[in-house]
Amino acid sequence: MFGHQIRNHRKRSLLTQAQLAERAGLTIDAVRNVERGQGTVQTLETILRCLHIQLSGLPRASSIGGQIKRLRSRHGHSQRRMAERCGLSQPTIIRLERGQGRISSLHAIAERYNIKLFVRDHKRSHFQKGDTDAWNTSAEFLKLIHQVVPEFCIDVASNQNSLVNARSHFYESHDGLAQEWKGQYIWLNGPYSTISDWIDRADTEYKNGNAKTIIALLPSRTNTGYFHDKIAGKADIIFIKKRLKFGTSSQQAPFPSMLAIWGGSHIIDDLLKLIPGTHLPASA
Repeated sequence: MFGHQIRNHRKRSLLTQAQLAERAGLTIDAVRNVERGQGTVQTLETILRCLHIQLSGLPRASSIGGQIKRLRSRHGHSQRRMAERCGLSQPTIIRLERGQGRISSLHAIAERYNIKLFVRDHKRSHFQKGDTDAWNTSAEFLKLIHQVVPEFCIDVASNQNSLVNARSHFYESHDGLAQEWKGQYIWLNGPYSTISDWIDRADTEYKNGNAKTIIALLPSRTNTGYFHDKIAGKADIIFIKKRLKFGTSSQQAPFPSMLAIWGGSHIIDDLLKLIPGTHLPASA
């Protein structure tokens, strides 16, 4: 549910519900409903504009209605087929694509299409511009990885400097969090500012069978919620012994790293022969 995220953005903007309602031309009850994950899509879009945030998770478009239409088109579904899949009526889909309808219907679509909806700043990218966010995998480390997996199906959080050998690269413009991760081997080295979102998506894509094996290079942060909720026990983990170098830097990173591998029990031994570290297996 993204209602609590909207509430957090409102509070960071130092606005009360009454102040936001006045600014948006809404009632206080309408604001409360949206923060509870209820109400109408039209009200939701009004609040998003006032807080300068946007709904993410769906394919990119200028409106929520456009996002739903793009999702449907991407799957090759008619309005009737989408309605049947989501337990909704065809008129409901039509209303949603016109920017009308209920938020509950939007959640139903997200659930049936295995999409996590969340909100983020308009100006914020999954790839922050700061030097501390994009830690490109070095050629030296990738050489070891590619000895075990010569080619990945997708590099899901790629950029123009990526050296990953993959058939497809999801760049910032593709919004990797809004794409399907289908294939035998998926590589993830995502931006650290939004890493929990990428980990959540990796866990989902593996569970729903789209991705057979996902290898994620991550900072070793065992004190985080995403580590305990989405990685420990669910993925094989290799805590890398030495600190890695990233990009073309000759200096080691100021933090330790680990590999989280969903569906990768068949390659763990080969990886450990090349990458010194400690293996924490996934639960059976």
